[in-house]
Amino acid sequence: MDQDKPPPGDVEKRANDGRPHAAQSGPDVDPIIGEAVGTQLKSLFDEFASESVPDRFLDLIGQLEKSEREAATQGQNDDPAKEAE
Repeated sequence: MDQDKPPPGDVEKRANDGRPHAAQSGPDVDPIIGEAVGTQLKSLFDEFASESVPDRFLDLIGQLEKSEREAATQGQNDDPAKEAE
C-alpha cells in the first residue's frame, strides 16, 4: 500500500503537503486565524442566544413537560408491592 495515501475508509482531510488540515491538528493553527475564528463564532453565538424562542418551540416544550409530569405521576401511582401479590 502506498504510504502517502490514507488507508481506505480514512476520511481525514489533508492539506496539499499531506499534513492534516489545521482545523484538525490544533496547535498548527495560526494564532491570528484562531482568534479571528473565535471572535466570529462568539459573535454568531451571541446573536443566536439573544433571539427569542419561537412560540411553537415553547408549546412543544410545554407538551413535553406535561407528558413527563403525567408519566412521573403515573409511576408514583403504580405500587410495585401490589403487583407482586
